[in-house]
Amino acid sequence: MLGNALEWVTDCYRATYKDAPADGSAFVNSDCGKPVLRGGTRANWPSFNRGAHRDSDEPSDRALGYGFRLARALD
Repeated sequence: MLGNALEWVTDCYRATYKDAPADGSAFVNSDCGKPVLRGGTRANWPSFNRGAHRDSDEPSDRALGYGFRLARALD
């Protein structure tokens, strides 16, 4: 699943995990200027191409390597 896109996620970007929710919910606030991008693309260095890699960008910025995943539960 890694290597085809940096994925937009709901979390607001912070340099550290200080004050992040401990229950796994999204870290959001009302003044979220830059949401988090996770993962990497084939164009990134291999060390960036992992789920733990975090970056951010303006929501209005576009790039070929930015995307999101749709998922559904299989019953």
